Amino acid sequence: MANNTHGALLKRGIESTVAQNLVESGYTIEKLQYKTLEDLIALGIPEVQSKKLLDGRPPIPDDTFAQVLHDSKHVCCVCREASRGIIIHHIEEWAISRSHDYDNLVVLCSLHHDEAHTKRYLTIVLSSDKIRFAREKWYAQVKAHDTAVITGHPIPEFDNQEISEVEVSDVEQFINSLKSNTIIRLKEGKYNLSDIAKYDSNPNVRWRTVFNGYEPHIENIKNLKIVGEGRVEILINPSYAWVLRFNNSSNIEITNITAGHITPGSCTGGVFMFNECHRIKISNCDLYGCGTYGLTFNKSSNGTINKTIVRECTYGIAQFFNSSKIIFRDCSFLDCQEFDLLTILEYCEDISFLTCNFRNNYISWDERFFIETDRTCKDIVIEYSEIKNNKVLNWSNEPEVILTRHNDYSNNNFQHPEDQWYFDDEN
Repeated sequence: MANNTHGALLKRGIESTVAQNLVESGYTIEKLQYKTLEDLIALGIPEVQSKKLLDGRPPIPDDTFAQVLHDSKHVCCVCREASRGIIIHHIEEWAISRSHDYDNLVVLCSLHHDEAHTKRYLTIVLSSDKIRFAREKWYAQVKAHDTAVITGHPIPEFDNQEISEVEVSDVEQFINSLKSNTIIRLKEGKYNLSDIAKYDSNPNVRWRTVFNGYEPHIENIKNLKIVGEGRVEILINPSYAWVLRFNNSSNIEITNITAGHITPGSCTGGVFMFNECHRIKISNCDLYGCGTYGLTFNKSSNGTINKTIVRECTYGIAQFFNSSKIIFRDCSFLDCQEFDLLTILEYCEDISFLTCNFRNNYISWDERFFIETDRTCKDIVIEYSEIKNNKVLNWSNEPEVILTRHNDYSNNNFQHPEDQWYFDDEN
């Protein structure tokens, strides 16, 4: 019964050491809910937590509660101090979100829980972005640790470096801030990377020569988030350069960024490339040509691309090589052209497009495809998407590799594929 009461208190937002003291004093949820706010505070329950007991909110569901504690190893995702009491915190506060969803919950200690509710100079001390980023960083380390234990591989050390948050307003500050464990907030404006080509003060950024200029390679970074505040555009001059190329990096997020090349016309460099990168998240971005492709993934995994536009690219939409678990949701692919629109080759797996929009794309070559793939790939999925007004003659060279369901096709040059799925919908 004591353990049940302790868990029930945690599910209602009570800090673990406070919950333990109440259990040891013989209190149950029912007894506590009959008390007044003043009575609860007198028992040593902080006012914010006392109000949670009395506001009638439902407890966090058992499965979600257990998963959050398991994934965090029962410690605060910010400080990882096992000696501190913990609280299950709603990232978007319950009064607004009414959400006990897994993604809205995180384990914090009482110190960092207070910081999440404290304003200093009109700014939250521990912002929701910072909490989410710290959580993802910690969860990734826990998973790597547990996998190493199971497989017998060397156990990685935990990275306890704190996340720093910086605000930048010019391209030099931006390049200098590309480091591990950093949230970069770009003020509204244009950032032309070519203005400081060959800038060598940041060891994580190397400039490589391309035919008509220089290309930045961002390397060996963990836990980086780039956020545009307002309309932010990242540009580069050379048509042979990628705008942002990441190598050997993990836990990379890019949000609210427009990116492309200065000079319209023919390019041989794309917009975003990820080479040997893992845990990638791109949200609310606008990636435009003349970049060859909006996105390329090579030997990369666990990517999520949400509400992002890829438009007017000159070779195609995206490329994937030996990559897995890349999912696009609510994305639009518009007015791209020339070669295969989606190139998915060399042992790719779990490449998915859900509720996406493919419109007005064009291929002038008869032997090219909407999707080029090969039989080393599997689980390529397009589902609940609109595919309209595409002047493309061929759907795919390997249509049996592609799983489709509930798509809306109209006014395309290719023969629309029949739905094929793992299972019969009637079962």
